[in-house]
Amino acid sequence: MNRRLNLPAPVDGNMRARPESDTTAPGGREACSVRQLRASCRSLAGYMAARYLKAAEIGVGAFPDVALALVGSGLRVFATDIVPYQYRGLKVVIDDVTAPALALYTGLDVIYSVRPPPELIPYLRQLAGKVSADLIVKPLSGEFPSGGHLTGRADSAFFLWAH
Repeated sequence: MNRRLNLPAPVDGNMRARPESDTTAPGGREACSVRQLRASCRSLAGYMAARYLKAAEIGVGAFPDVALALVGSGLRVFATDIVPYQYRGLKVVIDDVTAPALALYTGLDVIYSVRPPPELIPYLRQLAGKVSADLIVKPLSGEFPSGGHLTGRADSAFFLWAH
């Protein structure tokens, strides 16, 4: 049974999927280049680019910047969400981490999520364990998920579960 999160539907037209040729993120915001990334996300992308070859972002939503930076660094990356999004240069697959299609994730080096809802972290950990991939979670600044190793650089902190 595919369980879905009980999330409110977008209330305006800004969250609709964009045509693949469009370079804007939902809401009309330009997708950032590597140079425009916030320092914390640039550090996260740099950390992963130096260590991994194949990655998946869970819950990409309207913030594809880390995934796009990884693609620009030469990693093989795809993203997932329970809502359809389209970004030029990034494959986005509809999948629910609470009932994931495991075949999507086989062979990955790392699974990561930027600011996931805390209740999804156990599902992320379970998925990463099943496919023997490392897990990186960049939570909101005041959140500290249990069990992960606090890792990072001078301008960014994130949690790592190594497999």
